Amino acid sequence: MIRKFYQSVNTIKYSIPMTVLAFVIFAEAYLMTLGKAVSALRIALIITAAALAVVMVFYYHSKLLVRRQLKKVEDLKAYEDGGMIDRTYFLEDRMLVCDGLHIEEVKTKDLIAAALEEKAHGRYVLHLKDAAHTIDMSLLDREEGERTAGYLKRVNPAIVLTDIEPKGKGTLKELGADVRYEKK
Repeated sequence: MIRKFYQSVNTIKYSIPMTVLAFVIFAEAYLMTLGKAVSALRIALIITAAALAVVMVFYYHSKLLVRRQLKKVEDLKAYEDGGMIDRTYFLEDRMLVCDGLHIEEVKTKDLIAAALEEKAHGRYVLHLKDAAHTIDMSLLDREEGERTAGYLKRVNPAIVLTDIEPKGKGTLKELGADVRYEKK
């Protein structure tokens, strides 16, 4: 299920450009059958088809990249019982952090700092730092960041939080665990 989720995120990212280019190719081919400026339309059709091919190469490359990143995860199925905020899954001892299509598993005990940054258009990013590097975690709003900070402070009291106050008890339930959407 988690694989499908991240593959769907990838598909959504590329669906609009691929669909628009396919419709443009269809319109150009239709106009060619009507005999209107066939040589100009042929050139436009070749350029549009090449653009679609380039977008499809990026789409399939991203799809393989997501698959490769998820193969590195210790026990992917365990995340289905954990919490989820935006595109990040949580368990008691680790989390599967996602920013864009960059997915990485992080041990919560290894984190030393977390800082909240507000981006354009009301988007937020939580920068998680461990001994080796910084990992960016996308958030939908500030409240999600505060609940995540509460979770991080509970599982790792030594973590240093910057520009964010922990909210709640820091349980996985506050992060969406035990929420079921399937039919019974």
